[in-house]
Amino acid sequence: MPTTQKDYFEELFDRETFLQRRMILLLNEKNGYWVTREWLSDALGLSKRTTLGIMNSLAEKIADLHSDKFSLQLSKGKGVRLTVAIDADVYNLVTKIVQECPTVVLLKTLILDEFQSVRHYALAHFTSESTVRRDLAKVRRMLSRYKVKISRDTFQLEGEEYQIRMIMVIFSGVFIVEAVGPFPLSMSNCLRDMLKKSWIVNLPFIPIFLMPIKSSWLIFLQKRSFVLVRVIFSKCLQN
Repeated sequence: MPTTQKDYFEELFDRETFLQRRMILLLNEKNGYWVTREWLSDALGLSKRTTLGIMNSLAEKIADLHSDKFSLQLSKGKGVRLTVAIDADVYNLVTKIVQECPTVVLLKTLILDEFQSVRHYALAHFTSESTVRRDLAKVRRMLSRYKVKISRDTFQLEGEEYQIRMIMVIFSGVFIVEAVGPFPLSMSNCLRDMLKKSWIVNLPFIPIFLMPIKSSWLIFLQKRSFVLVRVIFSKCLQN
């Protein structure tokens, strides 16, 4: 069955990033075994030609990481397989791919309050102003779910303070903490799953983030119970 329906945070990605992320997760489910291009095409709901293009671009990105933890092998006879080292987390690879997405880079710049103007951002990132405006519109649609806006004058995030902190916590957990989190693997997985659940189902958890300190406490409240987790947020964003 095709898996091209996007959840909330995947709507932030461009088409290539979205398909590369889904491809990694599908291949990871095969535990290092070879799968055919036809199987992958059917699973993603794509043509064989498009699937091949995504495979090749993903293989290049993984090769550029120069990591001995992950490898993507392509074979005309066997198909494709993803191998992940036993001490590695596939979501670290997913995060590295996602972090290159233009809209994710843009959202990070907005969160860090480093966005000066459309023109300045376009020049700094070697892109067109129309592309920046299109990406801004995509980010605005995502933020509107949490009643957060982007000021048209200062480009700062506007809304209730706890809503803005909520966005910051989710962004760091879904797109950044996966790659550089200070936790053991099992604890990182637990934190990531909580953050993704809060994003995908429109936040049944209420995270409270205490700033500005490097070592912060992240509190998840649900009804009358809570989970307290210590995270290194400022360092994560600046890496």
